[in-house]
Amino acid sequence: MVESLSPDLLFLDIQMPGGSGFDLLSRLEHLPQVIFTTAHDEHAVRAFEVDALDYLLKPIDPARLAAALARVKIAYAGRAPLPEAVLEQIFVRDGERAGSYRSVKYDC
Repeated sequence: MVESLSPDLLFLDIQMPGGSGFDLLSRLEHLPQVIFTTAHDEHAVRAFEVDALDYLLKPIDPARLAAALARVKIAYAGRAPLPEAVLEQIFVRDGERAGSYRSVKYDC
């Protein structure tokens, strides 16, 4: 699914059904920017070895999320302007609970 959507930014957990976030990255042809969101601090060094923009520990502190999104803005500085509706849909999974949310917009 990730390949078909070709996202510019991926929020990725370490432990996921069917493998790790690192496993998923190794299977992708187009590598998006990645911000890891996880409860496992022991994988931070490896995350930065795969050029992660940031590594957020759960529960995610809103100030840390804002700082991570500021890094995204810096990473995209100099590129073509981002469209007005940057984030059209986000899928969130928390244990057994999951949901898809539309029209999410965050202004860094």
